[in-house]
Amino acid sequence: MQQPHTAANPITHLNTAECLPRYEQAQSLVQGIMTRRVVLNDGVFPHWISDTSCFWYQRETIEGKTFCLVNAQTKSNTVAFDHQALATALALSSGQSVSADDLAIKITELLLADAALSVTEVHFSAFEKHWVFNTQDLQCNAIELPAAKEQGTVSPDGAYIAYVKDHNLWVRDTATQAERALTTDGTAEYHYAAAPSSASAQLLWSPDSKQVLTHQLDLRNITERAMVEHVPQGDSVQTQLHTSKMPYPGDKHIETYRLLVIDVANGKQQTINDNIRVWKFGSGYFTDEKLSFWNANSKDIYYVDVVRGSKAVRLHTFNTQSLTSTLLIEDTADTYVKLAHNDSMPELKFLPDTNELIWFSERSGWAHLYLYDLTTGQLKNTITQGEWLVRHILRLDIEQRELILHTGGRQADVNPHYRDVCSVNIDSSEITDIAVGNYEHVVFGAGNGRQAGARGGLGIDSPGAEGISPNGQYIVTTRSRVDTAPVSVLLNKQGEELLTLETADTHGLPENWVWPQPVKTLGADGQTDIYGVVYYPPGYDKNQSYPVLDFSNGQASFTMVPQGSFINGPCVDFPYLYAAAFAALGFVVVVLEGRGMPNRNKAFHDDSHGFMAGACNLEDRVTGIQQLAKLDPAMDLDRVGIVGADGFSSPVYGVLEHPDFYKVGVAIAFEDARLKSPALTECFEGYNEEGKQVATTSHRFADQIADQLEGKLLLIHGLTDMFAPQSGTLRLVTAIQAANKEVDLMVMPQVGHDIPAYALRRTWDYVVTHLRGETPPKHFELTTGFDLL
Repeated sequence: MQQPHTAANPITHLNTAECLPRYEQAQSLVQGIMTRRVVLNDGVFPHWISDTSCFWYQRETIEGKTFCLVNAQTKSNTVAFDHQALATALALSSGQSVSADDLAIKITELLLADAALSVTEVHFSAFEKHWVFNTQDLQCNAIELPAAKEQGTVSPDGAYIAYVKDHNLWVRDTATQAERALTTDGTAEYHYAAAPSSASAQLLWSPDSKQVLTHQLDLRNITERAMVEHVPQGDSVQTQLHTSKMPYPGDKHIETYRLLVIDVANGKQQTINDNIRVWKFGSGYFTDEKLSFWNANSKDIYYVDVVRGSKAVRLHTFNTQSLTSTLLIEDTADTYVKLAHNDSMPELKFLPDTNELIWFSERSGWAHLYLYDLTTGQLKNTITQGEWLVRHILRLDIEQRELILHTGGRQADVNPHYRDVCSVNIDSSEITDIAVGNYEHVVFGAGNGRQAGARGGLGIDSPGAEGISPNGQYIVTTRSRVDTAPVSVLLNKQGEELLTLETADTHGLPENWVWPQPVKTLGADGQTDIYGVVYYPPGYDKNQSYPVLDFSNGQASFTMVPQGSFINGPCVDFPYLYAAAFAALGFVVVVLEGRGMPNRNKAFHDDSHGFMAGACNLEDRVTGIQQLAKLDPAMDLDRVGIVGADGFSSPVYGVLEHPDFYKVGVAIAFEDARLKSPALTECFEGYNEEGKQVATTSHRFADQIADQLEGKLLLIHGLTDMFAPQSGTLRLVTAIQAANKEVDLMVMPQVGHDIPAYALRRTWDYVVTHLRGETPPKHFELTTGFDLL
């Protein structure tokens, strides 16, 4: 048995040959992230066919894939079409080799016969062409797609297309093709219909097509940041200087919008509000956040204004005839107000026919929904209430006045982080369970938080892939826990299980795989339940001694603690398999939440306010690991390390604030909140209204406590990272050097905000060397399917 590392029993480096198989196993796990090499069918992505009760999805097989057709009414799941016939026809028409077991096609549409609901045509792309396969005559022909739609936003009456050109807003007459500029004074720093990181034109047509609601993005007087590209791509040896507009937290000038309405006939402008703060980094006010909308009368505009620091969120109405503005709804908080529970777009739903709004609020201390009359601004109904929370609105049925929701914490004796699925009547607040139980229930959908990005990365995306049928009568959900294989089922709206679609195939897991286990500990306050996961090394033996890794797992805006297995976790299967790879190297890996993170009530999340790096409370995690070690003596508390992925601050603060507990830390893209975009930090750090600095009075920054470093610390940062500026890492290194302490630094000159395979391999080497006492395989060439972020 390997002895623990203590002063009396120093680490001795073992034979590299003992380490190589573990590296190879860890590599096989990270290669499975978003590539489907480890687990097949751990989620189902339904593509509903027109207005039928049928959908197709892609079933993964060891050889490749099979396209399946599900009829919810008949509860059938069959092969959608003759794969061999399509392969033969496509090979003949294209002159290419085509495998029936792994069709190299991307389906765009399936056409069904009206009566039998069987597939008559398969429309798809392959070999850089578009094709249609007829299932009756077995012919496959290349087709010309309709001309791409003109760029821009079409007016409701179809008479105009609004678009952006040269920083201004233009319209084109669809009949005459005549173009006309609605604005002429736009500049690169004061841009009409632009958002900081959204390519979509930001505007809304009035229902009568006579007015355009838009904004001007104001970047004037914004701090200009510089980034030096020391090793440019290509043959040039000359360093290049890149600049971008990005304010610092506390700056007087930040990105704002001037909200305005334009009369299309004469171009006359009317300013509605000239100081709308950019609420969310990387999204658009109209296209993503959807924070403004027209009344059906084409006179009243409703818009949301989030004050700087997010201590107040307001809904206003503006009348374009009287030019008067009225405050309708306001939520305030001593910390910050949210418009969505987690890291997603606002949970606001406009009901235009009745002029009502479903409003998201934590005013009760829990995330719930409220129905407002927009004519009067009065609250009509509290839609949901209780000591549980709405996680996400999956569907709004205006006609039936019903919502389908992801909720959390409604079930006693069930992990409150597990999502269930239910429907709720908007008027009566009556709730009907659809998918409940001691599992995480995932409904994939375009608006469903971070899982929306899974489809494209897995190569199984197509327009309209949704977990809920167009008529709202059927739901596809995947249930799992970290210790179970996912099962995807088809349900009706009443919660009746109609069909098991897929049970995940885990053939790619190591033979000596040990399923991770969900755990519950008690927070450092002695009263708060803390939930998490423990990963074990393959072939785990409780009679041995294992070093422990605390896997840094989230920020104030989102959590990386898996609740479901594989793709059914946050950020798809990245955190699940990433942590499992560390376990494969011979560590017990502990992934714990902590006070200050989302997915619980407001008080739980507010715990980290004023100290963004304090999200996922370190004291809760130290206490939790100690509790777990009392139950499992194989966990060696003399060898505890902490690792992070993508900017998490915990590894740095762990080794600085808890030097007696964490002996080793590795931080990739360490984030200093003082250097981030205000849109990302000020609501969590607090905002000093005098504009001097972020109001951080409850803690010291890492460079201010650098003299507390005792253990081993490796900092890794890409030198072209603008999301997490490298100056935060360099500032910390400077402070550590000034304190005459030792730190290891690895910079990657051509890397931005991601985790290349090389950085991950060096992380593995560091913890294996300093916690396991082994010599890593020399120059192990780690390969992954893609950069991990």
